[in-house]
Amino acid sequence: MSWQIRPIRLRYRLGPLTLLRLPLPFAVYDRHWSTLGGDGLSCTPPFETLPAEIVGAMIPACPLPGVIPRVTLVPQAIRYAPYQAPHHYLELGGTFDGYLAKFSGKTRGTLRKKVRRLADKAQLREFRQPDEMEEFHRLARVVAKKTYQERLLQAALPDDAAYLAEMRRLAGDDRARGYLLELEGAPIAYLWCPIQDGAVLYEHLGYDPAHRELSAGTVLLYLALERLFAEARFRLFDFTEGPGSHKELFATHHVLTADVYFFRRTARGASVVASHAALASATRGGIALLERSKLRDRLRKYLRLRHASEPT
Repeated sequence: MSWQIRPIRLRYRLGPLTLLRLPLPFAVYDRHWSTLGGDGLSCTPPFETLPAEIVGAMIPACPLPGVIPRVTLVPQAIRYAPYQAPHHYLELGGTFDGYLAKFSGKTRGTLRKKVRRLADKAQLREFRQPDEMEEFHRLARVVAKKTYQERLLQAALPDDAAYLAEMRRLAGDDRARGYLLELEGAPIAYLWCPIQDGAVLYEHLGYDPAHRELSAGTVLLYLALERLFAEARFRLFDFTEGPGSHKELFATHHVLTADVYFFRRTARGASVVASHAALASATRGGIALLERSKLRDRLRKYLRLRHASEPT
């Protein structure tokens, strides 16, 4: 079945900061967005077969034909698409050398220089078996605890038994890859990639800020992509939602997507949409102000540098 009943946590956020995660019983479309073609809105939730206690349904990273209204009344539901943005990915067909040809000569040279600088003293490790996941998780968490994603955004690789169990389950189905970059035996960067419908998902990447000058995260991503091209088993590498200059750099394509929610037409559904939409509107206004004043990138850089200067 494409729809799976499971709880979601609707994230109320102010910019990158998460203020609340509201648990809701939902039906979730459990396939990769690329299986929907260019217009995922043609996929409609089967409300007539869902239990009454299910508040709504969601299509994660739903591909859109263009920008749509954030709130729309549709049959049986209130459709809500709060954040619509380009979603970057790269196709994994062909060879890695062929993929590198998309870069300018200067960019290729810069990337290879960064890789060579670490080649003699760093080691890439790949984890894919269920019995390897505990070691990968433990070593990746050593890095994750030092990252700004963990200390400022609570968005690094989770440190809980349930998540580790899910990692093992995915690895048992050959649906996961973990990559770790070690320097003199110590982990300095990690990349965790679940696999869905032949798409490799860029779910968590982090690097030790003490090694920022070595571009450890960029080097790890470069080496992981080289491995994935060599495997020649997967359709695409999905950089998932969210902005990032490195995503734009490494991607070959992008599509407009949004997490699209379908709330039942009830007082509860309407109140959730209204409260979430109000906060999302405030966030968009703040971001627009920062972008107009050219302060957004400066603020992000300041937060990273401030985090890097804090004792760990």
